[in-house]
Amino acid sequence: MLLHLMNRVVSVDPEHHQLTVEAGMTIIELANAAEANNMSIRAGAYSVYSNLTVGGIITASAHGSGLGTVNSLSNLVTKIKWVNAQGEIIVSDSRKKAGTKEVNALVGGLGVLDITTEITLQREPNSWTIIEGREKLDDTNIVADLKHMLKHETPHIITYWRPSVNSHLLQ
Repeated sequence: MLLHLMNRVVSVDPEHHQLTVEAGMTIIELANAAEANNMSIRAGAYSVYSNLTVGGIITASAHGSGLGTVNSLSNLVTKIKWVNAQGEIIVSDSRKKAGTKEVNALVGGLGVLDITTEITLQREPNSWTIIEGREKLDDTNIVADLKHMLKHETPHIITYWRPSVNSHLLQ
């Protein structure tokens, strides 16, 4: 199913920092829409591949890792509008008891259960965060270095480890 033409902002709730978008919106389009509406997202939740779609990432529960933090767009889903096998349009809202199980099944369901058409994401006020890249760091003590940075510098780190070149990149 190609949803690339379903790439619009459906609604904006500035009071609750929620953005509802169509499932075919790319990550770069989502980032631009969030910024245009003075919203942000924690580092690490966005995929580094900006041409992937919001629906594709969320239904695959992909592109993020971490412990005890927001680590992918899937962690930010509050509501999903979807079409079932009978062609019925259903809205599942995780803020309502009955919708929580449906949202949990649809996130990571790989599209086996539905065709996702719209997704509401919980955002944050725009933080105007600056990303600092550190390249070619010695990876001899990578775990200790990351623990030190998490404790003393920032709670948000994205790292790309390249053991083949004996270094890693931090953002």
